[in-house]
Amino acid sequence: MEKKKELENLLVSVSENDDYAFRVFYDLYYRSVFRFAYYFLRNREACGEVVSNVFVAVWKSRVALRRIENIDAYLYVVARNEANRYLKESRTRRRCLSFEEIPISLIDRNSPPPTAKTLPIAG
Repeated sequence: MEKKKELENLLVSVSENDDYAFRVFYDLYYRSVFRFAYYFLRNREACGEVVSNVFVAVWKSRVALRRIENIDAYLYVVARNEANRYLKESRTRRRCLSFEEIPISLIDRNSPPPTAKTLPIAG
């Protein structure tokens, strides 16, 4: 019960713009949020980006933290949403080819170099 009260006090401090309290909160939850995000992404770099976004979202909505009943569930929902957003964006991101990647047969030596808009996209 004492840990629950300490967590409540920590969340109140974060909601009152206490930077140190937010750092303590971050250190307390970083690993579990990272592991949860890794379940979806299976990529450490992507997880780092997603987890950063989770804690940015928490900081932006910090005033509401004192009203959250289950902070673990809240963090996991935010992490899941951020992971899904990351996956969606990575699927829709277009990949531009460098000049070296263009097959020689497509290059007309008499025309100017292609621009990003005119390059074929590898699928």
